[in-house]
Amino acid sequence: MDESKLVRSMDEFLRQLKVVRKSSEHTVRAYARDLNDFVAFLQSEGVKEWRQVTTNLLRQYLNWLFAQGYQRRSIARKLSSVRSFFRFLARMGYISVNPALDLKQPRLPQKLPTVLEVSEIEKLLSSPDTSTPRGLRDRAILELLYATGLRVSEVASLRISDIDF
Repeated sequence: MDESKLVRSMDEFLRQLKVVRKSSEHTVRAYARDLNDFVAFLQSEGVKEWRQVTTNLLRQYLNWLFAQGYQRRSIARKLSSVRSFFRFLARMGYISVNPALDLKQPRLPQKLPTVLEVSEIEKLLSSPDTSTPRGLRDRAILELLYATGLRVSEVASLRISDIDF
């Protein structure tokens, strides 16, 4: 694979993630890692340019990831990075056909959420020291979370005007 073209297109994609999509530094680093792993696989397969990548080769990559012991969630993330990159390559005209278009995400196991036992909830609700203003506040927050099912971020962003007295 032509290293300079490869590096330029990847750098351009990562810059676009950062500037246009305003992705976090962590997200950009994760994409960079995923794409570097993908490129290493392509090089081991003798691929010289992006146009040589086929849907079949992408399936081989997924099989290789499974064989390497990656978990389904990690493979799904890596595939998501590769798909985003190929959409970018197609949009920029670097490839005429997007080989990642027909790829399906690996099925992820559906996990049921874990819930607290009643005794655990009672212990949690009684833990703040309600003889202090901070303890009263904490107890109110815990009660609100428990009674409404709101997320912590939703409770943190509540304003007095949000409450219907």
